[in-house]
Amino acid sequence: MLSIYDLYDLSAIYRKIRLFPEYELNDKILLGIIDVLENEYYSHEVNQFRNELRTIKSLDKEIYPFVWTDNIYVYIPSFMKDKNIYNILIKCTEQLLRAVEQKNNEKIEDITGFLHNLPILVANSNFAIPRSFWKSVKYYRKKWNNDFLKGRGFKD
Repeated sequence: MLSIYDLYDLSAIYRKIRLFPEYELNDKILLGIIDVLENEYYSHEVNQFRNELRTIKSLDKEIYPFVWTDNIYVYIPSFMKDKNIYNILIKCTEQLLRAVEQKNNEKIEDITGFLHNLPILVANSNFAIPRSFWKSVKYYRKKWNNDFLKGRGFKD
């Protein structure tokens, strides 16, 4: 499960992709994020995204300097348990991965525009998704994909 600190790291990773949309390892980074999110119930460790990114050979240490330092906590952090939030993060990251693979910088910017805030919003809202997130998704839907995060299991 992810701790609030893992969510902060996830937000930082999304921001780096927003700042460096043409970085050649973005696809590997996003695949690693998806892997961590899909296996969330198997681990209660901290630094999950940092550990995953460290496995990527030739990861740019200037773009991702925080990855090389483990956070050490003197207490056990809270963990996110809501499967719906994991599913939303996975779907958003998959959408971002497709934009990266298409080399569509405008789409990358639009996705990361709402996505980089989501992990922090969730961490600061006691592991809930605030309404403000859904308002920002509406812009993306209107421009790129009207069915994005609609349907079974998603509330907006």
